[in-house]
Amino acid sequence: MTDQGKPALQRQTTNLIEKAARFNDISEKKTSSRDKRANFLSLGFFGEGNPSRALFNQTKNILVIGCKNAGKSLLLRNISRTCEVRTLRKLNKNQNTINSLPALTIQTVPTIGVENVTCTFDNQPLAFREVGSQLSPMWPSYFEQCSTIVFVLDVSNYSKIAGPATEIMSMLHGLMTSQSGKPKSIAIVLNKSDVASAEDVEKVTTFLRLQELCDAYTKHFGLPEESHLAIVLEISSSTGYNIQELLTWLS
Repeated sequence: MTDQGKPALQRQTTNLIEKAARFNDISEKKTSSRDKRANFLSLGFFGEGNPSRALFNQTKNILVIGCKNAGKSLLLRNISRTCEVRTLRKLNKNQNTINSLPALTIQTVPTIGVENVTCTFDNQPLAFREVGSQLSPMWPSYFEQCSTIVFVLDVSNYSKIAGPATEIMSMLHGLMTSQSGKPKSIAIVLNKSDVASAEDVEKVTTFLRLQELCDAYTKHFGLPEESHLAIVLEISSSTGYNIQELLTWLS
């Protein structure tokens, strides 16, 4: 990323955080603690895990987006495998059965259009919909069809972070100004951590102020940080690092 582009992104980040803070200040004056508690319960917030937790194991619709070559397709492939292995273990299948599963294919091709993947994790049905990066102008039209959004961010190339950063700002701003009222759970996953240096990962999270953005997004809806409405999670689609943690949050 050029030095010229940095101030603009920093201003975008700061403005978004400040807007959320101002909205939260106004909301707190208008909303009683009793009303907040009623809203908190009506959305299915039970204190642990993903705040979009559905009742009676209803299928959760999850939108997966991110810029080109971020690793979205491989992430879904690894998620599907992780769910399959976990199910086999719960059925007390021996290790030979698990080892006989086909090897995970690392090579992928860019998704053209939309790809759907369904699986079950700990008895929770999950329906993932990946929308290709070439359809990024249409991403907002898919927001209402999901309860959770997973934004896949490639942290292995800090010099190309400007594009994804702009998309994240646009996504959060759109969700915060939406008239739907019901907040979407958001996971910003820092992918390719297996090939990115710890320094690059730190650069991305610090420069984009990702945790502050997630906190601002959560406060915008009058919810406590402990609700985990929005999270930042370091993962690797290739090695499976933290995939199970992501699934635990999703379920």
